[in-house]
Amino acid sequence: LNFTSPSPHIFHSVVTLLQTWPQNVFPNGHTIASVTIPRHTLLYHGRHDNDAVPSPEWLAFDNEMAYGIMGNMQDSRLLTYRTTRDVKAVYFDGASANLMGEGTMGQMVLLYNGSDNVPRRGGPGRGPPPGRWNPLEDEYFRARELCKWLRNHGLGGTGWGYEGIVRMNAGFELIWCDFESPSLKMVSNLNVSAPLLDMPDSASLGQYPGAMSGQGQAQRRIGMQDEGPHGPGMTDPREPFRDASNWFWFLAAAKRYHGESRIKLDACGIVSFYDSRLQNQSSARIQTDQLTLNLTSDGKWEASSDKEHRDAGLQKLMKRRRQHTLNHVGKHDARLIHAELEQSLKRNLMDRACDDVDWSYIAREIMTWYDRGLQDVQQQLRVDIKRTGGGQQELREWLQLTRALTHWFLLPFIEYP
Repeated sequence: LNFTSPSPHIFHSVVTLLQTWPQNVFPNGHTIASVTIPRHTLLYHGRHDNDAVPSPEWLAFDNEMAYGIMGNMQDSRLLTYRTTRDVKAVYFDGASANLMGEGTMGQMVLLYNGSDNVPRRGGPGRGPPPGRWNPLEDEYFRARELCKWLRNHGLGGTGWGYEGIVRMNAGFELIWCDFESPSLKMVSNLNVSAPLLDMPDSASLGQYPGAMSGQGQAQRRIGMQDEGPHGPGMTDPREPFRDASNWFWFLAAAKRYHGESRIKLDACGIVSFYDSRLQNQSSARIQTDQLTLNLTSDGKWEASSDKEHRDAGLQKLMKRRRQHTLNHVGKHDARLIHAELEQSLKRNLMDRACDDVDWSYIAREIMTWYDRGLQDVQQQLRVDIKRTGGGQQELREWLQLTRALTHWFLLPFIEYP
């Protein structure tokens, strides 16, 4: 086997797009895809005021996520929206909304920055930070730049084309570029604040309410509309659902471990950074894998004779994709991926863009058919008859079971003479 081949990574990416569990295991995304959010899909936005929603802003596919971020305050509001048509969006795989690792952001930054350099605090020349540092400032910068990229390349605008960006944190979220778009209709705007609990030691409340209002006042002074995070740990301890918010947010995300049904993948609109034509990125990945995984120049694995070291090496091989990043995308690579993506996205705006072959479905069928069976064969081949002291009868039984396990893979393709 050639373990430096990109084929297994491309196949696994296609199989697991829009599934939360694989995206968490391999958070550094390498795929950009066209997706469709069906008409009448409900989306949620949390706020701590009743102001008009600026653009761009975030929408959650789960109300638990919107409440988890912006709930548990004295003026928490939950806005529910409905899509009025099938809406196109661009999807970045991996944990692309994760704020804790730069490797998760590479695909997005390459689009609007032309390189893999992640901008810090939105770049020079921006206004001063609010009273408390807003860790989402870079996120708003990325959102604006991505929406600008779509507009500037003739891929979308108000009410047409690609109108948002789909990413994944704990669950899936949508950066919506323009809240004036007729593609999105507000269904309700509810004040979801709950009466505070009666806690005997009011002195233990500390600075929670004051700190929040201080940030809000600072933002107003400098004319910023960007929201900072207001997670459960940053709110008043008397909020009755403060401790449960994260649990229900993550529980909602876990329901999508095996696929997000509210987002439809456009099967012929997939672009991968594992494309072997990306010469600089591909060669850097291969060299790193050869060095860290004990691979030969032609990608073969040089296994250790020691069982413990061999098992450890196999584990590293199976998880090698987790270490892959987009840190070596050269200028030629960037130009190629830009052109490929723009062409793919424009093609998917046409009525008959696809050839009616659902490659994602085919890949999932292959996985379903072979996955468990190959694991059974692997487990069977690990049985050492001699080590267990088995005789001829045990060996015969082992051979019969091994033949049976492999026979079902060959059944549709062979005839006995």
